[in-house]
Amino acid sequence: MTENDEVQGVERSRRPAWLAHLTTAASVILIAGLAIGSTFMLRRERKPGGGGELPPAVTATTTASDNTGTTFVSSGKDGTVTVTTTTTTSGGTAVTSAVPGGEGNTVTAAENEELKPFVGRWKYQASSGNYTVDMGAENIGTVEIRGDGTYTYTENNGNVTTDRVERSVEKIAGTEFVTLTFYDGSAIKFVASYNEAGSDHLNIGNGGLERLVREGSADASVPEVKSSWKTAYRQVLNDFMNSSEYTQDTGWDVQDLDSDGTPELLISMGTFYAAGVRIYYYENGNAVPVLTGDGSIGAYGLYGELKYCPGEYLLGGYYLNKGYEYYSTAKYEGHKVTPLQTTMNNVGIVGEDAAEYYINEIEVSKEEHDAAVAQWNVKNWVSAGRQYTFGDFSPLS
Repeated sequence: MTENDEVQGVERSRRPAWLAHLTTAASVILIAGLAIGSTFMLRRERKPGGGGELPPAVTATTTASDNTGTTFVSSGKDGTVTVTTTTTTSGGTAVTSAVPGGEGNTVTAAENEELKPFVGRWKYQASSGNYTVDMGAENIGTVEIRGDGTYTYTENNGNVTTDRVERSVEKIAGTEFVTLTFYDGSAIKFVASYNEAGSDHLNIGNGGLERLVREGSADASVPEVKSSWKTAYRQVLNDFMNSSEYTQDTGWDVQDLDSDGTPELLISMGTFYAAGVRIYYYENGNAVPVLTGDGSIGAYGLYGELKYCPGEYLLGGYYLNKGYEYYSTAKYEGHKVTPLQTTMNNVGIVGEDAAEYYINEIEVSKEEHDAAVAQWNVKNWVSAGRQYTFGDFSPLS
């Protein structure tokens, strides 16, 4: 051929008539095989425990001479399976009908036998203070577990999570633990577990701070806080023992300084002259330190001890250092320390003839000073602050 040649006409090619039917049949077989194979693979990928991912919709399309049909197989989160066919006639009219998944319009997933013991409503409880949830709790939401492997968690703030829950069994040190994993999409919302069959409590986490309690059980209502000051004080002692302030000379004590029925925690900072005692009181589930006017944690007393007068709400201190003699009195009320009076003299340095005497840093006569000291001495002072060593927490058990 050259570039000026012309070509005209069309050559006819004939295909056997049976080839069209064979191609159509092969297409149908291929589509059916893909649908069956996809279903089989999805089943293999599904996780055990009844809470695996639900299979996506499967669509198959066939073509006939007069109409086209599209079949959808779908599964919902509630465990239902629906098969729907849409048929378009040659006239363009669409007709949608439910195909009974073989037999009926909707097929409901079978109950998950492993979840049956947990079906129902549960209270989600968290610790209400600085202690474990069994010693004081608050309800922060409700969890409804359904037998089809789904749950709904409704929080007090209005947030609602509905997704799947899966059960599994783990063995730790020879003990079997049943675990319920609550999902939020692909993420884990929370995990609850127990090791006692028929338990109405499901533990969340390892710290004992959260749990699920079956609604209607004895602990479904918020339990009363019992002796929670012991747990709060023990936590403070543990924290102090792990701090840089802890030494072999520190000690602790519990004394009811204000006679309100709940003792204060006293931590002795040492045995040297300037070592005071920190005071903690219990309030709303927490151990709270007594602070000074500048907001720092106060330390009262000397040589790692303080004195107090039972029933009078008084704190006292006495020390003799480098020839100076001090007496102090303070009021402990409303969990605050208010200084009342201090006396001082320097007899040990200059001798009695040349000594100076002070009350509240104001120079006074020897007679006035001695009268104030006499009032201090007639009080029924009790020493506190070093009754127990760290590691001996027996009073808090």
